[in-house]
Amino acid sequence: MRWLLLLLTTAALSVVNAETGPFKGVKSEVTISVIDDKGAVVEGAMLDGGYYSPYGKNYAADLFTGCTDTNGVYMAKGIAYQDMGFRLRKSGYYQTEGKYDFPELKDHEHLPKLIRAKVTMILNKIRNPIPMYAKKVETVISVPNQSFGYDLINGDLVNPYGAGVVSDIVFRLEGYCNDFRDNDSTLSLKFGQVNDGIIPMRTNRDRGVSDLKTPHAAPVEGYTNKLERHVKCEKAKTQFGFDKVTEDYDVNMNYVFRIRSRTNGQGVVINAYYGKMCKDIQFYGASSNGSFLIFRYYLNPTPNDRNLEFDPKKNLFKDLKPGERVTEP
Repeated sequence: MRWLLLLLTTAALSVVNAETGPFKGVKSEVTISVIDDKGAVVEGAMLDGGYYSPYGKNYAADLFTGCTDTNGVYMAKGIAYQDMGFRLRKSGYYQTEGKYDFPELKDHEHLPKLIRAKVTMILNKIRNPIPMYAKKVETVISVPNQSFGYDLINGDLVNPYGAGVVSDIVFRLEGYCNDFRDNDSTLSLKFGQVNDGIIPMRTNRDRGVSDLKTPHAAPVEGYTNKLERHVKCEKAKTQFGFDKVTEDYDVNMNYVFRIRSRTNGQGVVINAYYGKMCKDIQFYGASSNGSFLIFRYYLNPTPNDRNLEFDPKKNLFKDLKPGERVTEP
C-alpha cells in the first residue's frame, strides 16, 4: 500500500542513545479532521494507517482503521517514534493520503508524556470526470540549444522530429553535459500563443495528497507564457567529497496550462483549450547525444471547458504503450 511508504519517507529516527538507552517512543493521540474541497465536514470517511516503528513488522505498528464521526473526526492512537501515515477513502471522493511527522519528538531532552496533535485533511469530491487526451511522454531532445515543438492533441513532437503539426509547447534545452557528474542545464518551455501559458501548482502535503492533484477546474487568469527548470551537478564540491547537485525538480509540483488561445478585439480570451501536468517535468542534461524529457499531461478536448477531472477509462489516445498510459484522474 502506498500509505505505508509514507511512514518511511524521512531518515529513520535514532532509537538508541548511548546515555539513555533505546528510545521507547511517546504515546500519542492524533485527531484527524476531514473536510471536502468546499470546507464541509466529511462523515463516514474510512481511514486505515499506522505508526512508524523500528520494532514493528515492515516498520509499521499500532495499525488503525475506522471512520470519521458526524463531525468529520477520527482519533488515531499509537506510540510515536517518528511519523504516522494513513489513507482516506469514501465513495464519491478521490482517495487522499496523509501523514504527521511529530515535531514534538525532535528534542529528546524534553519529550512530552503524551502527544496530542490535530491535522486537517481534504477529500476532493468526484464531480465530473471526462474523456481527455492523457499521456506520459518520454521523448528525447536530440540537439541542445535548439527549439522543439510538441503537439498536445497529436501527442508527438512537431515535424520533422515527429508527427505533430501545432507547436503547443516549445521546449528548449541549453547548457552542457560532459557526463552525469558534470553538467549544467536549463530547460525552458514557451507556449504557442501570447495568451497561452502555464501556472505552477504545488501540492500542500499538510492537507493530504489527493489522487486529484490539481483543482477541479483550471483558473481563468494567472498564466505565464514561459517556464524554466534547472539542474546542475559538480564533481566533489561538497565538504565530504560528494558531488554537489542542485535542481528545481519538485516531487510536489503540478501545472495547469492553456493553449491555442484566441482573443477578441479587446484582448479577452474567447477560445482556448485547458489541461494539466501532474508531477514535475524531468530532464537529464543538455547532451549532444540526446537528452531525455519526461512529463505527464492531460488535455480537455472541448474548447473553453476548464474541467480538469479525467476519467482514466476514457482516454482519447488509443493504443498507447504501457509506459505511456496514465491511470490517475
